[in-house]
Amino acid sequence: MKNLLQNKVILIISGLVIVLLIGLLVFSIFPKNKSIDNNSDAVVEESKEDAHAKALDEESEIEDEGECVFLIDKDDVSKFSLTDANGILLDFEKDGDEWICIGNEELDLDEERVDKILNYICDIRFIEMTTCEDGAEYGLTPDSKIFIVEDAGGSDVIVSLGNVEDDGSIYFALNYDFTKVFKNSGKLKNVCEYAIQELL
Repeated sequence: MKNLLQNKVILIISGLVIVLLIGLLVFSIFPKNKSIDNNSDAVVEESKEDAHAKALDEESEIEDEGECVFLIDKDDVSKFSLTDANGILLDFEKDGDEWICIGNEELDLDEERVDKILNYICDIRFIEMTTCEDGAEYGLTPDSKIFIVEDAGGSDVIVSLGNVEDDGSIYFALNYDFTKVFKNSGKLKNVCEYAIQELL
C-alpha cells in the first residue's frame, strides 16, 4: 500500500515536471518566431523603400519636356531645401565636397541620391503657363509643399508644388507668386516624394 502511494506521488511529480518543461520549451520558441517575423517585416519594408527611391532616381534622369523657367548648374548649388514625403521641410548645405542636413549633421547622406534630387530641382520646365487672381484652385497656397534652390551668391528660387492632374502633370509657382501658375509635365511631382530615410 505504501509502495503504491509512493508510485502515485512519483508519477504525479514526473507529470508536473514534464508539463513544466514543455511549457518552458513553448515559451522559449515563441519569442524567437515573433522576432523572425518582425525582422522579415522590416526587410520587406526596407526593400519597398529602396525600390521606391530607386524608381525616383531613375525618373530624375529622364529629360523633362517644355520650356525652361529655371536652370542652374548642379555644381553651383550651395544650399537647397525640400518638403519630404513625411511633410518635413529639410535643409541641406554643401560642406566641401559633401552634403549635410542642417540641424541633423550626424546623418550620413547618400551623396548619389542627393545628386538625383539635384537632377529634379536644377532644371525646371513648364508646358503651360496661366495667369490668375489666386492659385488656390491649382492647389497653390503658402502651405503647399516647396523646394528651394540657392546658389553660392545667396540668390534663390522657391518652387511651390500644387495639384497633380489625372495625366500626371503638376502645377507649380515661383517665389510665392500664385498669380502666375506653371504646369509641369509631371517630373516635378517626384521631388517631394523622397523620405528622409531614403536619403541615408
